[in-house]
Amino acid sequence: MNRLKIVDSNPYSEVTHYFFERKEKLTLIPDMVWRIQSGYVRVTTVNSMGSVVTVGIWGKDHLVGNFLFPSAVLALECLTTVRAYPIPNHQLAMFS
Repeated sequence: MNRLKIVDSNPYSEVTHYFFERKEKLTLIPDMVWRIQSGYVRVTTVNSMGSVVTVGIWGKDHLVGNFLFPSAVLALECLTTVRAYPIPNHQLAMFS
């Protein structure tokens, strides 16, 4: 994972973007979600029979994290190079 701090058009706002390579895992952070800026992420879980199941594929401008399935154990894998940044759950209202 590589990190790059980007200052947007608001001089008082800084966002740290993270870059992930293909097949790299995104870490699920409690009370945070990832906003994908570019690339694709596959979200998987393990079903009751022990098989890995794809929950979905997320891309540009999508939010992905534990809020999707709070009771499931999720894994986030990059299908391509991904640029993303974390957002605290309490700020999710801004994205609805």
